[in-house]
Amino acid sequence: FQVKVVFLCVCIALLEGYDTQVIGFAAPGIAAEWSVSRASLGLAFSSSLFGLMLGALFLGPAADRYGRRILTITCFGFVGLFTLLSAYVTSIDQLVVLRFLTGLGIGGTMPGAIALVSEYSPKRYRALSVTIMACGFPLGSVLGGIVAAPLISEFGWRSSFILGGVLPILLTVLLFYFLPES
Repeated sequence: FQVKVVFLCVCIALLEGYDTQVIGFAAPGIAAEWSVSRASLGLAFSSSLFGLMLGALFLGPAADRYGRRILTITCFGFVGLFTLLSAYVTSIDQLVVLRFLTGLGIGGTMPGAIALVSEYSPKRYRALSVTIMACGFPLGSVLGGIVAAPLISEFGWRSSFILGGVLPILLTVLLFYFLPES
C-alpha cells in the first residue's frame, strides 16, 4: 500500500517534470510556425514558472483545508487539461495564459503529493521516499527530452503538448481510484 502511494506520486512528479519543460522542447517549432523570435517566447517560458510559484504558495496550504487528496488530484487534472489545450493555441498570448494555468496546477499538486508520501511512508524511510518522489521531477524533464525530440520531428510541436496533456489526464483517473486521503 505504501509503495503504491509513493509510486503514484513519483508518476505525478515525472509527468510534471515533463510538463514544466515541454515549452522548451516545442519552442523551435512554435517560433518557426508563428514566425516569432525565440526571445518572444520568453514570457511563455516564465509564465509557467510564475504560476508554479503562486500555486505552491496558495494552493498548497489550501490542501490542508480542503483535503490533500482532492486538491492534488484536481490540480493534477488541470495540469493535463491546460497542457493539452496548449497544443491548440494560435498566439503567444494564449500560450502564456495556458502555461500560467499549467504552472498553477503543478504548484498546487506538488505540496499535496509530498505530504501524502510523507504521511504514508514508514518513519525510517520517510526521507528516502520523499527524495525518490522528488527525483521524479527532473527525471521527467530528462525523459521528456528523449521522448519529445523524435515525437516533434515526426508529428510537430503540438504533439509534445498532446502527450503532456493526455498522460496526466489518464493518471488523474487512476489517482481518483487509488490515491488515498491523508
